[in-house]
Amino acid sequence: FDQMPQLETTFQIDLNRADWPEIMQLPGIGETTARAIVKAREVDGPYRGLEDLETRVHGIGPRMAAAIAPLLVPLKVPPEEATVR
Repeated sequence: FDQMPQLETTFQIDLNRADWPEIMQLPGIGETTARAIVKAREVDGPYRGLEDLETRVHGIGPRMAAAIAPLLVPLKVPPEEATVR
């Protein structure tokens, strides 16, 4: 058992549906930033892309967005939201 290779796990998080504890699983995202991501989504609607996330959430810049991008479900606006705006 001790000589078995370590398994690699992968996961993806949907920022337009996840709650803050799930978002905290992303590297470099703490509770404050995770809560800010959820709050911005609740106030201003779903995220349309990484640039939108960078613009709306303090502490998320291009470097952080690039680091977490592989762990995110592609950001797209649900059809019902797209027609509202």
